[in-house]
Parts: sequence; structure tokens; C-alpha cells
Amino acid sequence: MYFNTYPVTPDMGLRESINAMLQHVAFDQDSFGYRAPVVHASNYRSLLRDYSTLIEPVVIQHHSTLALVSKVSGPLADLVGVLVYVCNAYPLYDESDYSELEQSRLIEYVEQQDFPAPISPLAIARALSEESHYENEYDGSVYVSQEHWDAALNTVLGVPA
Repeated sequence: MYFNTYPVTPDMGLRESINAMLQHVAFDQDSFGYRAPVVHASNYRSLLRDYSTLIEPVVIQHHSTLALVSKVSGPLADLVGVLVYVCNAYPLYDESDYSELEQSRLIEYVEQQDFPAPISPLAIARALSEESHYENEYDGSVYVSQEHWDAALNTVLGVPA
């Protein structure tokens, strides 16, 4: 995750600067087909949702990101303020969208694993989430150690620790 950096140089114009900041903090997929880290994917979704009149999805060298629309008709000050904050102070734009996306990826990961049939993937995901027994990898994937997987299964099955 990029943090405390500002991807703009003095010789850039306003449009170029804004697009550089958008590409820095909000993308959905990298050029090798991996998922974006949760923070960048969440920023992509949330910024596009909140600033759909100013920005649009673009693909740059097989990289899904955001850019200013070709003809901007609304005020840019709010968007620029958000981007400067996300680039320099705190890398996440929308906490609730981040949590939702993180939970969705965890459930998707659990659904791909082998576990006893009567257990729901949501129950295992909740057990993993409650104890923070998983990691979000930079390539957008989820990782759960065997020890934490076993602990989550035991929790769901009611087996004492």
C-alpha cells in the first residue's frame, strides 16, 4: 500500500495531477490480472460512486483505474481535497466500503476451501474475522494459516480451545 507519498510533480498540469493521484490510490486490477489490494479496490468503488460526474473508469496498460471525464462540468475542489488526503494522510476513502469488500473477499476465500458440509462458509468467515485470523495480501488475495483455519472450524463446531 502506498502511504505518505504524493505522485505529482511540479511540471504536471491540473488534469495530469488529478489523474496521477487517482491512479495512485484507486485501481481495480493490475496488469497481470491480480486483484487490487482491498484499500485500492475500495477507493476505486467509492470514489467512482461519489464522483461519477467527474471521473470515469479507464484502462491504462491493462490496469483498471480512474481518470477525469473528458469535459469536466462540475467543481473539482472537493475531489482534489479528497485525493490529497488519501495520497498523503490516510490511504482509505470509505471505511464501510472497505469492510464490506474485505468481508466479501474473505467469504469468497472460505467458499473455495474444503470443510465439513453442515458448516456454512459465512460462519467460518465470521469466526476468522472475529479473531482477525486472516491477512489480506497485496495481490488482493486472502491468506489464512492452517492453525487459524483449524481454530475457526473448532469455534464453529463448538470444540473447546
